[in-house]
Amino acid sequence: MHTPIRRVAWLAPLALLLVACSKGILDVPNLNQPDVARTYSTPAGVESVISSTWRAMWTAEVSSNGLASPSGQGIEVPAHCLALENYSELANFVMNARSPIPRANIDNSRGGSGTADNYSTFRDLSKATRSAANGMQAIDRLLASSVTGNALGSKAQDARAKAFGYFALGWGLGGLALGYDSAAIVTPAVPSDAIQPLAGYADVMKAALQMLDSAIAMATSPDITNGINGFPLPSTWINGNPLNQDQFVRLARSEKARLRAGVARTPAERAAVDWTAVIADAQAGITADFQITLSVTAGWSGLGPFDTNLMYTAGWHQMSNLILGMADTSGGYANFIAAPMSTRDGTFLIRTPEQRLPKGIPTKGAKV
Repeated sequence: MHTPIRRVAWLAPLALLLVACSKGILDVPNLNQPDVARTYSTPAGVESVISSTWRAMWTAEVSSNGLASPSGQGIEVPAHCLALENYSELANFVMNARSPIPRANIDNSRGGSGTADNYSTFRDLSKATRSAANGMQAIDRLLASSVTGNALGSKAQDARAKAFGYFALGWGLGGLALGYDSAAIVTPAVPSDAIQPLAGYADVMKAALQMLDSAIAMATSPDITNGINGFPLPSTWINGNPLNQDQFVRLARSEKARLRAGVARTPAERAAVDWTAVIADAQAGITADFQITLSVTAGWSGLGPFDTNLMYTAGWHQMSNLILGMADTSGGYANFIAAPMSTRDGTFLIRTPEQRLPKGIPTKGAKV
């Protein structure tokens, strides 16, 4: 007679447990998984996103994903070769394809030798500009629901974050305009879910300069001194550089000068550059070397070991003959460079008083 009662008593807790499970009471959110909505919903999260945007630009342009990475190492090293800052016949970083003159077409076909490198910087700069734009949109959303009149803690803190976000946006869009023929223009006015069409590099550069102008305007607005946590920047935002207001504006002006002067790709475009504006920005820009404190643990790395080591060792680096030739006093280089490219004969001996090079004096009995 007692058995049914015992069974009912035993089954009751099990039934309650099953009901609890069916209602999801045991469901626990995994806070270790990325949660974009949560990140952009808190003042600390939004500021953290914005403060990391320029580091993402730095990594995309200068750093490396690793020597053996299948996703590419970026365009920093090929750019050294294109700019005659380096010469190498090695295939690493596609240096052997970027060093020769006349220049060869850049192969972007699937599986091409430099395709992953070409794409890496484009991808990462595009992602970083989107993050900066989304961060500033999040500030506006927080501000719209704020009862204190600010989003992050003070009007000065809001203005600092926006100035930095615009600065990163301008830097990233400018990098895309310098390195590629087209890119998506993303600004705080573009919805976060909008897929922007590709625009030509001239239009991308125009947007980049506008973003840098906005950064300067925000950094010099009355709000930047309204409350706490304005300038200087935290030293981690640009590692080792707690920029004050003047230093920040100067860096933005120097970047404007660099971008405006560098985007021209043809003699006609170079002649059309507003050199007056370039000079004005350069004169109002930085007056000393701008240096980043490298720290792998903090996320600020150089280009693998390349820029800080391998570029200055035999095999990885050689000076371009077009640079070496400028030291020649024999007339051989002048004749070489004056000849049509298809008829040039580079077999001449460079003679030079330059102390860092062999003087070019033949040994006794040698033919010059």
